[in-house]
Amino acid sequence: MGGGERGDRRRVEGVRRRSRLPQFQDFTRGVSLAARLPRVLCMRTPSRTAASPAARRIALALLVTVVSPLIVSPPAVLAASSVGLSSVRARGIANFELAGDFPEAEEDFGHAFATGDFNGDGVEDLATGIPNDDGVANIEQNIGAVYVQLGVSGVGIAPPGNAFLLDQEVGPDLSLDDEHFGWALASGDFNDDGFADLAVGVPGNRVGGVATGGVQVYY
Repeated sequence: MGGGERGDRRRVEGVRRRSRLPQFQDFTRGVSLAARLPRVLCMRTPSRTAASPAARRIALALLVTVVSPLIVSPPAVLAASSVGLSSVRARGIANFELAGDFPEAEEDFGHAFATGDFNGDGVEDLATGIPNDDGVANIEQNIGAVYVQLGVSGVGIAPPGNAFLLDQEVGPDLSLDDEHFGWALASGDFNDDGFADLAVGVPGNRVGGVATGGVQVYY
């Protein structure tokens, strides 16, 4: 083979090497991520030729397209107003005088509570237990009581003037010291009449002089 022929062959091989298709490499090798991401491939030109701006732009676009959907954002913290709660009309309910039963120290107003539509008007009402209430007569100690406040559509809990009192001073089981009527409360339509009923826990209820406990249910 002559020298000219060998030179022509070298030139042809050089053209072939420069015209090879772009190779691929693992762009994420050695990169530590919290979550294992799919292997991302980007193009590079042969080692003898620097990557062109166009190739770099293509590689960057591919990386953004594949990796961006996999980045998990932290859960958003919902404001109270976004779940139906607001402080605009919020208010506290403290122990109050009702039907001659005046608030006293350490009565534990709010020890228990239950909700239900007790009057059947379609709005939830609130029952609040006061297990250490001394009653209207204020003779026995810690006999307990329950205040029931009615709910009003679009308003909320009605003012105390619309509340009513449940206790054992008027039956069905007369009160005695330390019975703690109202220690626990639960509501449900126990007789299936469409109205919520109220069960009142009386842990110190006495039968035959023995504090065996009991529950009173109001329909």
